[in-house]
Amino acid sequence: MSHGHCTAEITSEIAVIIPVYNDGDRLELCLNALQQQTLAPHRFHIVAVDNGSETPPTHLEGRYPNFTLLHESKPGSYSARNKALSFIKADIYAFTDADCIPEPQWLEHALAGLVHSSIDAVGGAVGIFCADPKQPQPIEILDVIKAFPQRTYVETQHYAVTANLVMTQHAFDMTGWFNDALKSGGDKEWCRRLHAAGGQLIYSDTAKVLHPARASLAEHETKARRVAHGAYARRKTDPNTAKFVGWSGILMGLMPPIRKGQVIWQRFAELSASTRIKAIGYYYYVNAYAAWQKIRCHLGLVKHAERS
Repeated sequence: MSHGHCTAEITSEIAVIIPVYNDGDRLELCLNALQQQTLAPHRFHIVAVDNGSETPPTHLEGRYPNFTLLHESKPGSYSARNKALSFIKADIYAFTDADCIPEPQWLEHALAGLVHSSIDAVGGAVGIFCADPKQPQPIEILDVIKAFPQRTYVETQHYAVTANLVMTQHAFDMTGWFNDALKSGGDKEWCRRLHAAGGQLIYSDTAKVLHPARASLAEHETKARRVAHGAYARRKTDPNTAKFVGWSGILMGLMPPIRKGQVIWQRFAELSASTRIKAIGYYYYVNAYAAWQKIRCHLGLVKHAERS
């Protein structure tokens, strides 16, 4: 785990840090959105860290005056984030992902949340959008109903996902950097360290970024593997994670999703019955697939946690 002795090459009031892996097109959309911030561009510097992409997004270098592209060969988004932390020294660090679209007032509202010295970090809202908002596909509905309940994470579990997490330098002084041995869940692990050190994390509904709904079953399977394998790796240090990957968590994943099925049926009443039935079927399949990944971990069939 890196605790961070800064050898920063540049300084800025705010550092916006974005890991990227085989996602150059969506990183470009993210960078374009960041140029539309209500905060003046000279107040923040964006550091994207390519983490071994087959085609690194070098075409974006030099396009934005407040943007630097770095490269980190050690696999894992937390390794990439720590690389950025070693490069830039800032008063405030704002984290998002390459596939996210920050709303124009994202940074301004995050800063407003940090105005009190007692607040060390802000977890902002993460909204989900579909390719066609009026006609979501069955596979997209899964993310619409279950992805990124950030308020719940912050207020009941004391963590926020790094798709939208903003903190002060003082927070890192208390905790050190991210645990770069983790391929998944490093945001939760870092926030829990902040909480244990007496740090204060709050939720902001207005410091918002948008995240695309996963539009293929393969994307959902990838996430299920990454989360299950990452949680299993953290099971000895986090009681909640231990329960999640334990047999009670496995059985929950194998149970028919009656309550969520009702939510899908009622919330998307304007969609056809076949679309809603497919969405419920996908929901059950992905939960069962995640349960199987947890079982594979217990059987010793997973040697390394996935990076993506």
